[in-house]
Amino acid sequence: MFSGYNLKLTKEFFDKKPMDFGSYKKIGEQHLKAQAHKYKNDLKWYINKGIIYESELLNDIFPIINADIFISHSHKDKDLANALAGWLHDEFDLNVFIDSNIWGYSDELLDKINSQYSKRPDPDGGFLYDHRSCNIASQHVNLMLSIALQKMIDRAECVILLNTNNAITVFDDNNHRFNSTYSPWVYSEIICTQIVRKKPLLYYRNYSELIHASENDSMEYSSFPLELAYSVSLLHISKLSGEDLDKWADTYDAGYEYPLDALYSFKNPKELENAKLLAEKYKYDLKQLRAFFDYNFSIH
Repeated sequence: MFSGYNLKLTKEFFDKKPMDFGSYKKIGEQHLKAQAHKYKNDLKWYINKGIIYESELLNDIFPIINADIFISHSHKDKDLANALAGWLHDEFDLNVFIDSNIWGYSDELLDKINSQYSKRPDPDGGFLYDHRSCNIASQHVNLMLSIALQKMIDRAECVILLNTNNAITVFDDNNHRFNSTYSPWVYSEIICTQIVRKKPLLYYRNYSELIHASENDSMEYSSFPLELAYSVSLLHISKLSGEDLDKWADTYDAGYEYPLDALYSFKNPKELENAKLLAEKYKYDLKQLRAFFDYNFSIH
C-alpha cells in the first residue's frame, strides 16, 4: 500500500456525470465479476487424513489478485461501492477490488465445513449442529478471510475507505468527538492500513522507462441484536471528497501516464515528486525493488 483515503461520498456525486448511478453500478459489477474467482474443487479435495490444509484452501478460495484500488465499505453501501468502482474503472481504467464481489464464498465455505464436521442426525429427524464446532469453523474461515484481506491491502497501491453513516459513526461525549464503526470488517481493514508496510511509489511505477523514452456478501450480515462499536482513528488516511474525485478526473485529462499520479499530484505532491526525482537519479531495478519488499511476504 502506498496511499489511503477517507472518502465522503453520496449518490449525488453521479448526478452530473456522463452516465447515471445505475449505469456506473452496472459497470462496476461487470468489472468486478470479471475478476471473480470460482473455486472448482469440492471441500473433500482439501482434506488429507481428516485435516484441512489452510494454505491450499486459502489460495483457492481467497486468491490474491492484482488491483490498483482496494475499497473498504459497509455491506449496506455495496451499491455505492460498486458504482464508485464503475466510475474509477470507466474514468481511469483502474482495477478495483471489492471483496464481496470477488470472494463471495466464505459463507458457502463455512456451510460446507459445518455440514462435514458440525452436524449430526437429529433423533426426531433432520440434523442438529454442534454449537462449539460451528464456532471453531467460523473462527477458521474468518481468520482465513482476514489474512487474505490484509494481503490485498498490502498488495494494492491505494486504499479508499467509503466513509458513510453506515460505515463510520461519530460519537460526541462531553465535546470529545471520536469515530466508531459497528462493522468488525471495516474496523479490521482500517487497522490494517495503520500497520501495513508503506511501500514507496516506485514499487508500483516504472518511471525509468518513461524517463529513458523521453531523453505502468458473503460479507452480508443477517439481522442480529448484538452490536459492538469499535473506536477507530482516521487521522492516518487523507480526506477525499466528491470534488476531489472531479479534480482528479480533470487533472488526469491534462495528461498523466499513471491515473493515480493525477490524484497524488494534489493529494501527495511531495511523495510523487520525490519518486520521480529518485527514478531520474538512480537506474533502479523494479523487479529487485519489489523483491526487497516481498521477500518475506509470499503473494501470488
